[in-house]
Amino acid sequence: MTDADCASVAEIRVLGWRNAYAGLMPQAFLDGLDVAENEEELRERLAEGRTVGWACFGPTHDSDVPRGSEVGVSWAG
Repeated sequence: MTDADCASVAEIRVLGWRNAYAGLMPQAFLDGLDVAENEEELRERLAEGRTVGWACFGPTHDSDVPRGSEVGVSWAG
């Protein structure tokens, strides 16, 4: 990710949380997520200059799930 990606990544993250956690988390919390604040947090993390996580996705390896996908995530503690 570069600085130029921060705005679009922040928008995707906020919309993703709002959709994925609707009905599972308090709506007030989800409504309070702010794209601009998230963008600034991303810029600050990016400025630190170190990699702390990694994610990828692709087709499932489960033969009984014909149209599924998998997500892989790793991060440093």
